[in-house]
Amino acid sequence: MNTTQLTQLVRELHDHGHSTTDVSQAIQIACSKLQFNPYQIRERSKAIQALRRCREDKSKRPISNDFFWFALHTWAASNLSSLIVLEGSQSTKDQVEKIAIETIELIESKDVPLIWALNDQPKPQYGEDPKKYSGQDILAQLCLQLLQKNARLHLQSTLATCCLKFERATSESEWFEVLTSLIEGLPEVYIVVDLESMGRRNLGALSWPTAFKDIFVNLVARGIHSIVKVIISTCRPVATRDSSDIRVVQFPRQNSRIPHHRERYRSQHQNQKPSSVKDDRLWLDFVGKARKSKNARPVSENGDSGNEGDAMGAPMSKRRKRPSTWFDFMAEEFETCIDASRKEGPSSLSPRVKIAVLDTGADLFHPDIIDATQKGLVKYYDFVKNESSMSDLDGHGTHCTSLLLKFAPNAEIHIGRVFERSHAPASRLKTLATAIKYATETWNVDIISISLGFPKEDKDVVQEIRTAVCKSVLIFASAANNTCNEDKPIRFPARMKDVFCIFSADKDGIGSTFNPRPRNSRENFMFPGENIEGAWPLALAGEDPEMETLKERPYKRLSGTSCATPIAAAVAAGVLEFAWQGRETKILQVEELKRFDGMKTVFLEMLDEYKEGDACYHYVKPWIFIKTGRRKDIPALLSYIIEKKV
Repeated sequence: MNTTQLTQLVRELHDHGHSTTDVSQAIQIACSKLQFNPYQIRERSKAIQALRRCREDKSKRPISNDFFWFALHTWAASNLSSLIVLEGSQSTKDQVEKIAIETIELIESKDVPLIWALNDQPKPQYGEDPKKYSGQDILAQLCLQLLQKNARLHLQSTLATCCLKFERATSESEWFEVLTSLIEGLPEVYIVVDLESMGRRNLGALSWPTAFKDIFVNLVARGIHSIVKVIISTCRPVATRDSSDIRVVQFPRQNSRIPHHRERYRSQHQNQKPSSVKDDRLWLDFVGKARKSKNARPVSENGDSGNEGDAMGAPMSKRRKRPSTWFDFMAEEFETCIDASRKEGPSSLSPRVKIAVLDTGADLFHPDIIDATQKGLVKYYDFVKNESSMSDLDGHGTHCTSLLLKFAPNAEIHIGRVFERSHAPASRLKTLATAIKYATETWNVDIISISLGFPKEDKDVVQEIRTAVCKSVLIFASAANNTCNEDKPIRFPARMKDVFCIFSADKDGIGSTFNPRPRNSRENFMFPGENIEGAWPLALAGEDPEMETLKERPYKRLSGTSCATPIAAAVAAGVLEFAWQGRETKILQVEELKRFDGMKTVFLEMLDEYKEGDACYHYVKPWIFIKTGRRKDIPALLSYIIEKKV
């Protein structure tokens, strides 16, 4: 590419709203190299780490990495080019990659030139080919990042030279030469590379420490005084040894770890009351001095921070009661995690999730519902009478509304009365279509819960549901009850493509006997739907012998897929609420969670096991994915699974 062509390219970028100084973008387009986004790669890598921590055995204690932080401080404080190799093994792969991510974030906070290459590919399933980058891909990525850091290269004359070098580089050695030329002009630059991003079969990566050492020598020989600091992490032995400018730090194996001196001390004084031990982790000052962390957490006698787990040796009366039912786990993990995260972020950045429940109405004077109404969390409209009033002559709608208020306590509930009785005639489908349109366009809801179904489809309802889905509204509908002998066991609208079809489970997570058969071609999400307690209209309390009264509040236990549907909608509302909360770590493409495929992907992460195409029910356990112990990891993991699906 000549200077004239390059000038034309930069002008075109400018016409499309791009900065003329965005050199790396010009190089990418001009040379057709792989397009990397290092920040997205880092978020995906963090998400993979979070997923592994979620699935790992909680009995395994993390090993101490104080030795590495001390070496890192020495490396950062030196005013000479140097390199650290963090050499681990397959048993410590997760810890090695985690240190690489933490190191990047720590150096980045010091506002110094920093480039990196991380492993953002999950472990392949059995039989799959691992998707790894080549050495040239990684070096090209590093060079593109360096172009953005080196202001000296943002000139018209040097831009053409950079393009020429990028086009001619066809081997790793040539890319290292390009990298060396791009460092010139920078007083210092920090480089972090995870060699696992290239896979175990790329043996050429094992010589990279020597190649970076050659960069140090070439810079000195050419009279360039740039200081280059490199960290290489790997799970394989590298072809280098310790020297004045290279230090190899071997990560100890988990199965043969030498006990830390604190652990030896604890084993000798188990009967003595331990004192709090301060955290020795070092911060990087980049000025040749080390200082202790100001926000170090005390370490308990068993070596952890005391935030997780319970004391199995404690008296029975002092042990925390473990959750046993689906609802216990929901309250203990899922709801607690969302509530804690809600208190951390600014409320102005956290809009309420809006849910529409289209049913037989609701008793607004029931104590459980009137409390939410007085708080402004309940809106309503009677589509049967076409007026701004509300009643429930059946009880089914009151029951479903109370479940939404119970399991989505921070959401705004919009009650639409579309039927007078739970067994409504097909002529009422037109009313349902009107309510769906109103909920989408007037109420601007995020979720619609429909605990009903019909044998035949209605074109007006189909059209309104499709319109709502196009406007990013999540729609949940009950599958059906006792319809296995029908031609189409799953009722309409639950059998529509972009509608969440919800099945029922008993208290043990087993599919209810009244469920329709699971489908082969789609996911069959299942939530608790048997013996579910919910509010019941006050006017009907004396008519029903099965009704229960608790503190003058009538309740009734019902079973059916219609009971599972509002619970599923409430879980989706909890996911949206968590995703919308203001926090430092932004969730990439968060708007995809309001689409069917996006929320479906999240639900799949809440399963114990899932195989595409299997004809079975999929019991959703939200606390597998969203729980208190991993609250800070969830945003990165959400970003990863959304990006992977999109």
